[in-house]
Formats: sequence, C-alpha cells, structure tokens
Amino acid sequence: MPLSSEKYRTTWRMLRATRRDWYVLVREFWWPLTLYALTVTGVAVLFHFVYTHPNSPDGLAFDAALYAVLQMTLLGPELPIPEGSGHWLIIFYFMMPVIAIILGGQGLANFLSLLFNRRERGAAWVQAVASTYSNHVIVCGLGHVGSRVIENLLKSHTEVIGIEKNLAMQPLVSRVTGLGVPVIEGDIRSPEILEVAGVKKAKAVVMCSNDDMANIEAAIHCRKVNPQIRLVVRMFDADLARTMKETLGIEEAFSASALAAPIFAGAALDVDVDHTFALGDEVMSVGRIVVNANCPLAAATVGQLETEFECSVIVHERNGIRDMHPHDNIHLQAGDTIAILASLPTLNQLGKWNRPKR
Repeated sequence: MPLSSEKYRTTWRMLRATRRDWYVLVREFWWPLTLYALTVTGVAVLFHFVYTHPNSPDGLAFDAALYAVLQMTLLGPELPIPEGSGHWLIIFYFMMPVIAIILGGQGLANFLSLLFNRRERGAAWVQAVASTYSNHVIVCGLGHVGSRVIENLLKSHTEVIGIEKNLAMQPLVSRVTGLGVPVIEGDIRSPEILEVAGVKKAKAVVMCSNDDMANIEAAIHCRKVNPQIRLVVRMFDADLARTMKETLGIEEAFSASALAAPIFAGAALDVDVDHTFALGDEVMSVGRIVVNANCPLAAATVGQLETEFECSVIVHERNGIRDMHPHDNIHLQAGDTIAILASLPTLNQLGKWNRPKR
C-alpha cells in the first residue's frame, strides 16, 4: 500500500476512534447532565409563572427566569427573595446549588476526569468503547494467528474487538492495541466477557486461542446468544474440526496444522506455497513459480497449463507488470512469475515442468 494511502487510512481510523471516544463519554454521563438540564428548565418554568418581581408585576419572561435559575446554581442569584403567594419558591434558592453540585458539577467533573485520564480507566474504559461497536468481528485469542487475523480484517476496513485471557503474558497485544483495536481481558468461555465484546451485535466471531475446548465452548455460547452470527474456529485436531463444523453449524472450522502442512511440504518441493485454504475436505494451495529458462514451462501458454494440469493461473507478472486475469493465449517466458491455484500434487508436477532441461 502506498505511504499516502496508509497515512490516510491511519488518520481516518484515528478520527473514528476520537468520535467513538466522545460518544462514550457523553453516553456515560448522559443521564446526570440531562436530569440537571430538565431540573433547571422545570424550575425556570415555575419562576416564569409564579414568581412576581417587584419591578415587573407581570412576571418574568422565560429567558429571564432561566438565567436567574442558572445564577442560583452558582450561588449568586440576583432576584429578590420571593414574597407573597409565591414565597415558597425560596426553597429553590437553597436547593439549586445542591442540585448543581450533585448532578451538574459532579457529572462534569467525572466527564473531564475520564476525558484526560484514559490510561487510568483501564478495563472499564475499554469495555465502554467496545459497547459502542456493532456489525463488527470479535477475535478471541491474540497470539500470532489472532493478531494476524486482526491486521487483515482492518485492511478490509472491518471493525474488530479482541479478547485475550492474559494481556501481560501476550506480547502481541500491544501491537493490536496500537492499531486502535479495543482489547478486553478475560476468558473467552465466559458468557459475560463475550457479551461485553458485543456478541449480540457482532457479525462474526473468530476463535483463535490455543485451547480447542475453549474455542468450542465459546462457539456454543455465541450461537446460543446470536443464532445468525458467523463462527470461524481454529482447531488443532483436524478430525475434531470436521465434526464440530457438522454438529454445531460452525461456518468454518480450521485445523491450523492441516493448513500449514502444505506450506511446509511445498517448501521442500520445487514451488513456493504462499497460502492454503480448505475447500470442503480438500486443502487447496496458492503456489508461486518463477519460470526458468530452457524448461517445458517456458514453452507453454496459460491455457495449456490450465487444461493440462486442471489448475487456475490467477496472476501473471512480467517486467514488473502484473496481470490479475491472464489470457489463455499468453506464452510464458523465462523470468515470468505466475501464481497458481491448485492442489499440492498439481503444484508439485508444475514444479517439475519448471526444471531446466539438461
């Protein structure tokens, strides 16, 4: 990604985080401040209709009454003490400062305290921010796999919340929080922790912890709370992953070892395997080949490769020019780079085709 685009994306993310920050602050003290405003307005209405000013027999205009009540909250009322039938209004001379301190002053003080002391808020603040998310993805477990999942989700402009059992013991957490992702500390098997992360409003949950049973328990709770949520579970046991996918209605259950195996196997062969993914019961791979000179591959076309090997050439690059949809009649040349989608045995055969003739 160009530097300017990355800078723009980072700036935009910071603006969104700031907007969310203010939303949480206002929401946190919405009721005390609203109650304070309603109280001041209500008392102003009473003074507007009941209070009789010595210099204004017709009573106070509402704006003058509102201003006078606000002055009472500051212990500096300019109105004469009520007399006559409205003398009972004198109680507000003493009540309004107390109300201002309890509702307005305390609420404003707490608001400013939270605004300028975010680091001291800790977990409570992270949970408050997380509560504002919706249609997001929850990633459980912030190890090497989980942190990479979050990075890729952010690149696709998807909002993410992370859950990690022990923040102090997980060195990758700081990298995740540095990307502006709220991270909740807790056990993913805890229904309360998942609900704090917004499982009811989330669109997907990715279970990336190293504990298969913890991933399964969390997936069961998520499905119970939100039947429409998409579940993606990482598991070490390939057979268990297949069983859980069928019985729990999990959209995807991946065995990390099964997906990594083709990459290790490909590294030992004549082709670089960059990615693997499950397609039903079969693991497909994306391999990268740099065409050698004086080899069968250098004399073939894209169409011939796809027909002969039942594969798909998804990228062709020559002299720095990349074609994401190469035409069938393109003749490969030495130095070309091609990305091929195929099974590992097929990639192995293509690797043999790329060996120079002796």
